Amino acid sequence: MASPPPPLPPPEWAELPVDALLAVFERLGAAGVLMGAGVVCRSWLRVATREPRLWRRVDLTGCFDPTVDMEAMARAAANRADGRLEHFAADRFATDALLFYIAKRWEFLFSDGKKVLTSAP
Repeated sequence: MASPPPPLPPPEWAELPVDALLAVFERLGAAGVLMGAGVVCRSWLRVATREPRLWRRVDLTGCFDPTVDMEAMARAAANRADGRLEHFAADRFATDALLFYIAKRWEFLFSDGKKVLTSAP
């Protein structure tokens, strides 16, 4: 009787292609990336911090955790967007100061009745 084949080696998570990793991060959402997934290894951290397209839509609604500085998390997400933030949502921790922080970096322009978000100079 033949012996079973040897087990496959564990996957090399650090070597996932950027597009695959972005797909995973987009499913996790901003809170999931900021609270841990983005720091699994150096390559994941690099994608989580240097890929502005990941941060176009930041929805932190329902992500309140009293043990975490949620406002700092929201600011980090806004900064990582690097001027490409198109949508931001938060509820329990969204203060005027946080919204002002985000507004200082982007200005809303109205063109033909459509709201467009662009980087402020």
